[in-house]
Amino acid sequence: MRILAWNCRGLGNPGAVQAVKLLISSEVPDVVFLSETRKSVTKMFSMRRSLGLPNLFPIGCAGNGRSRSGGVCLLWNDDTNVKITHGSLNHILCMAKHFQSRSQMHILAIYGFSEAQHKLRTWELIQRLKPPDTTPWVCVWDFNDVLSPSDKLGGDPVNVAHLQLIDQALQDCGLQDVGYSGYQFTWSNKRSIPNLIEERLDYALMNDSWKALWPVMEVFHLTRLSSDHNPILVSCGSTKREVFRKQKRLFRFEEVRLHDSEECAEIVAEVWSNGFQDVNSKITNVGKSLQLWGRLKFGAIPKKVSDLKVKLQNLQRSTQTDEVVAAIRSTEAELESLLK
Repeated sequence: MRILAWNCRGLGNPGAVQAVKLLISSEVPDVVFLSETRKSVTKMFSMRRSLGLPNLFPIGCAGNGRSRSGGVCLLWNDDTNVKITHGSLNHILCMAKHFQSRSQMHILAIYGFSEAQHKLRTWELIQRLKPPDTTPWVCVWDFNDVLSPSDKLGGDPVNVAHLQLIDQALQDCGLQDVGYSGYQFTWSNKRSIPNLIEERLDYALMNDSWKALWPVMEVFHLTRLSSDHNPILVSCGSTKREVFRKQKRLFRFEEVRLHDSEECAEIVAEVWSNGFQDVNSKITNVGKSLQLWGRLKFGAIPKKVSDLKVKLQNLQRSTQTDEVVAAIRSTEAELESLLK
């Protein structure tokens, strides 16, 4: 199972929408949680098809116009048996079935309270939603809180008394930090030193029953795109090979091909006119022909996107001088232009 979670900081920006599509296309998740969509339920349903996954459970944002805030949603593919239990602006609780044992799994997506005086409400919410100890349980997403002093760089020191209360809540719920691969921090105020603040606010917590069901589990901190948060990918499997192997990507028609719709239509018509092939073979061959034509016509855009993501990731991990921050902004703009 692959779970993608991201605070996208608003889907009104076309760059953020393209970033979500890129993440879904490249990481091939089974389940996606998005927070801070800043969209109504109606708007989210109208965007569902463009985001690349067929199933959607949205909770609309609060406020109107420029005062809009919040908004969360769950997207999932047809192969994943998901049942929504309930949700709010701060969580989505769903049940899923393990594909082999058919065991019921408890997946709690948390978008933590951001105000300092309300942060404990996040952990009280988790405690209220705790399932029986024998139920495999994972909590993921943006907790808006750190788990240790080492999870913060810059700014005011972490409140140790608050961390002790978090630790007690984790013990009461039987939850443990899964850990991560990649750069430590998942949020940045995107400033240069000495005003830089970075924190690990996005992570995954699991109980012993989940660990028994999924012996190998990795949390990957992905490249930060069009947001001040990094997406995280939670990959679960029986072996390391399962966890690190991406699923086979399906052919998807890319909008860039419509930039030369006449030539695109000619290719489709030529392949489809082959009377010696069945429908499935024609669909497969149309996909192959369009992929080859796309590479020749528009260049290796996926390769350029991949190279820019690596460059951006390296910049984000570098010492944040004024020059590096400027380079990050320039690379982000170049990447956003390519994604459009």
